[in-house]
Amino acid sequence: MEQKADIQVGNIAKELMKSSEACSNQIRAGLFNLIIYSNEPRREEYFQIIAKSIVSKFPSRIIFIQKFNDPEKNFLRVKVSKEVINKGAEEINYDQITIEVTEQQLHRIPFLILPNLLPDLPIYLLWGEDPVKEKNIMPHFIKYAERLIFDSDCSESLSKFSSEIYRLMETRKDIEIIDLNWIRINGWRNVLRQVFDFQDYHRLKYNKGIQIFYNSKPTDFVLHKEIEGVYLAAWLITQLEWTLVSYTGDGEVFRALCNNGENDFEITLMPQRHEEFSHGAIISMEITSKDDYFTCIMPNEKLSKAIVHISTPESCFLPFSLPLPGLKKGSIFTTELVFSKTSSQYRNMLAFLQQKSNEGLIK
Repeated sequence: MEQKADIQVGNIAKELMKSSEACSNQIRAGLFNLIIYSNEPRREEYFQIIAKSIVSKFPSRIIFIQKFNDPEKNFLRVKVSKEVINKGAEEINYDQITIEVTEQQLHRIPFLILPNLLPDLPIYLLWGEDPVKEKNIMPHFIKYAERLIFDSDCSESLSKFSSEIYRLMETRKDIEIIDLNWIRINGWRNVLRQVFDFQDYHRLKYNKGIQIFYNSKPTDFVLHKEIEGVYLAAWLITQLEWTLVSYTGDGEVFRALCNNGENDFEITLMPQRHEEFSHGAIISMEITSKDDYFTCIMPNEKLSKAIVHISTPESCFLPFSLPLPGLKKGSIFTTELVFSKTSSQYRNMLAFLQQKSNEGLIK
């Protein structure tokens, strides 16, 4: 990376031209414009990692906006850098415009960015603040964007956030809406589909209890480490048409009392600390069916697989493995972020969370 000092706002185009001329012997690539907004400096590194993961496979122009929440400061700083990706004998380079800004200067951002987008290419948004609540920048770009990627960890209240995102999905069907935490549980959803196939479907639907263990290791850039577990539990409830009777949580342990049409049972989210897995990642599941089949699913980080153990009071079956990608710390599902469509199952899950929020069961 060739990092440059702060430049005058009016010189962005000139600096981009210099970068282009300096790279005449390299392949320049731009598949789309990626606008990233980070509301808190503590999460800058987190979003930089996601951005690097995306452009390493899909080189694009990055415009990274970092907001500083210091009421005593008033500034807007701009840097232009050339980023290089090594792909065999060839080098592919792309531009990154980094903007550091305080609240007082946010109104200038849209007028600064629009002239510096690559023309005739899609606009993707990666948002680090509640995309419905943020009113200074988002409204200027979402009407042109083809894809909105966001992290539900930025929400203060998951139920309120779910309601707002659901309304956005209902009003803006022309844009793909991608939740990072929903993408992260893709592997677990696929594993559950394979473990409980058609013949064993009743063992999941009519269970006696489910425990979901998630990685509660402290970190500065993930505040709500239970979200992946909550999403997986809500997905199960909606897909299997269970009834949510009650929901309680004390900040780390969460319990959902459900009814499957035959009996009441609990889905429990339990914290555990693991260094090798991503913060907030689901690290195991235990399911007891009504006929006392006990299923334990545990990931193997080195193999990127889930190891499935099934036992009954009389016997224990040989363990088997299923693919479970994205286990390694910092793993990003790059292809899904760029190509996946708005999920109907995600929409159903949000509708469920919105309904239960309106009923007062989820706060």
